[in-house]
Amino acid sequence: MNFAMHYLRPLFVFIPMIAVLVFSESYREFTLVNGVAQLVLFVFVVHIPAFRTGRIQHGVAPL
Repeated sequence: MNFAMHYLRPLFVFIPMIAVLVFSESYREFTLVNGVAQLVLFVFVVHIPAFRTGRIQHGVAPL
């Protein structure tokens, strides 16, 4: 339980902020578009290369 809480505790700060933005009439569309855009970018930049190579590259690859 402590191991999971160690990684989940920082999220408790952001969850209320995201909830306020999602339920705010003026920021709802921006928040949802931003969240989807970040998710798509994360999939293409992190998950697909990690799946193809079998490892996660930290930092910038040398030229």
